Amino acid sequence: TDTANPSGRLHQSIQFLFSEFDNQQRRQRVIAGMTEKFKQGIWVVRPPQGYDIVTVNGKRSIVVNEEGKKIRKAFEWKLEGMKNEEIVERITAMGVNMYKQQLHKILVNPFYCGLVAHGMLNGEVVQGTHEPMISKQLFLKVNNIIEESPRFGVPHQFENDNLPLKVFLKCSECGEPLTGYYMKKKKLYYYKCRTKGCKFHRNAKQLNDAFTLFLEKYTLKQKMMKLYRFHLEYVLCNSSKETMEAEKNLKTELAEIEKKIFNIGEQYYALREMNKETYEKYLPVYERERNEIMTKLAKISNPISDYKDAIDKVSSVTLKAHEIWVNGGASEKENVQKLIFPGGIVYNRKNGSFLTKEINPFFEMIPRLEKVLGGNEKGTAPFLKGQSLLAEREGFEPPVPVKIQLISNQPHSTTLPSLRNRSANIGDN
Repeated sequence: TDTANPSGRLHQSIQFLFSEFDNQQRRQRVIAGMTEKFKQGIWVVRPPQGYDIVTVNGKRSIVVNEEGKKIRKAFEWKLEGMKNEEIVERITAMGVNMYKQQLHKILVNPFYCGLVAHGMLNGEVVQGTHEPMISKQLFLKVNNIIEESPRFGVPHQFENDNLPLKVFLKCSECGEPLTGYYMKKKKLYYYKCRTKGCKFHRNAKQLNDAFTLFLEKYTLKQKMMKLYRFHLEYVLCNSSKETMEAEKNLKTELAEIEKKIFNIGEQYYALREMNKETYEKYLPVYERERNEIMTKLAKISNPISDYKDAIDKVSSVTLKAHEIWVNGGASEKENVQKLIFPGGIVYNRKNGSFLTKEINPFFEMIPRLEKVLGGNEKGTAPFLKGQSLLAEREGFEPPVPVKIQLISNQPHSTTLPSLRNRSANIGDN
């Protein structure tokens, strides 16, 4: 076909019309065939997570795989009243990649109980020929919990102000989260371990009071405010520099990938210097690299532009966190707990202590600052050693020598710049 003249272009358009007509006919036949298969209970598209397609002697079947056996536990845990966040943590620990929204889709998908429901069936649900992962009874019970969660059973009552630490605290013996219950005879709330045979029970008020005292350790006191703000400025300044540098490098890489995608597109579509096989080979590679870079960029927070505003906000939160936990409701308490200890806390039932592996850095520095401010005499290594207290940065007044005790392995005295003059100027800079 010669498209340089009107008759050639007309001929090409006629060919396009016939091709489109042929495609529509093929599509109609495929949809009709798939719909008929679905009505027979045969799942003809890719099965959901936890299933594999197996063909033996020419016979195709959909069976539960090893990952599916682990996913089956999610339904059982949901029936026991476990929260979705905890189920995701457990499933992930077992080696199954999952996030909370994905878990919800699995819990409400009737495919897992042996039924077939697809858009081509127009709302009709039929019995499937594939292997069911769970029973229909279990599926219905789990979905009743999801639909009526605030009013279904004890594990799904509204948040109880008397049990703010349930699920958040974990037993030191078995590692399972603690749950709670109300004893009518004594009219008291108790925390208990959900593991059978663990036999751990603790008065909720006593445990809440103990956690309140523990929380004071990570509460910023007004007398520490100047020193805290001084160190916070150092941390935010360095963090912002690292973020901006990482963002700059990623944007440079993104620009190079975009250029490569544009070049191969131009060579294939415009210049015809690249064949279709080569184009289809390299395009997915470049697009995958671009998506990875964009994902990394999305995870990088924007650089801090106003240090004073950021310092004010962080200082305010660390100053009021303890007060909010003491006076707030269950939801406020949970927010404070997750903010300070994002990894949760293990309760040592033998000596009544709290253990945690992950602490919010803005709260973690508070007890270390208090040691420095209080002049720890035990020789603990100083967290400010060689950092902000020793660095003279632009915008501060000239240092005034003062005598302080430097905490190290061998206590000794040294002269350092005054903290008072430096801290007083942080707000102005």
